[in-house]
Amino acid sequence: MKALLSSGRHERRSVERPWVRAAARQVGSERGAALVEMAVVSLLLMVMLLGIVTFGITHHQNISIEGAAREAVRFGATYAVEDAGSLEEWLRDVAQVAENAATGALSEGEPSRLVCVAQGFGSDPGEFSRITVAGMQLIASASEESGWCFENTAPGGDTVVQVQLQRDGWIEAIVFSMKPTLTGEATNRFERAKP
Repeated sequence: MKALLSSGRHERRSVERPWVRAAARQVGSERGAALVEMAVVSLLLMVMLLGIVTFGITHHQNISIEGAAREAVRFGATYAVEDAGSLEEWLRDVAQVAENAATGALSEGEPSRLVCVAQGFGSDPGEFSRITVAGMQLIASASEESGWCFENTAPGGDTVVQVQLQRDGWIEAIVFSMKPTLTGEATNRFERAKP
């Protein structure tokens, strides 16, 4: 019986099959193509990722600047000029609150920063004071020529406080880059004005 079993078995023969060799060659070339495709796709993904990250950073800075302008104008609206000592000190204090509230987006090392604080009467440009901090310079003026920080839409007769904050942003995605201007503007009625 043992002899029958052993004679019934078939030994595997190595038969040359040409399609096996062709399939093996094709798998090797597909591996190379997959590697090239992966390199191209990963490069595109890295460009998109860098663009998303820098856009997110710039968007966060813009939100910080807008919030800082609102916070500074609210502070200025309730901060009496007499408490500061002089109108120029009042303007500087409001500008300092804006810079501090911007959480680093308007730091002194930022060359493109602009902080403008103005206080005046409604649409009448005759009586107002304004301070502008651009870069490291501090310019204070109460002249009619310097005007408001931006167009004043407050009704005449109300004393208003304006704060405008500005700096350059940066969006980079290897193949392109942008430098948008980030701006925050706020106006509020001055509540601590003398009656």
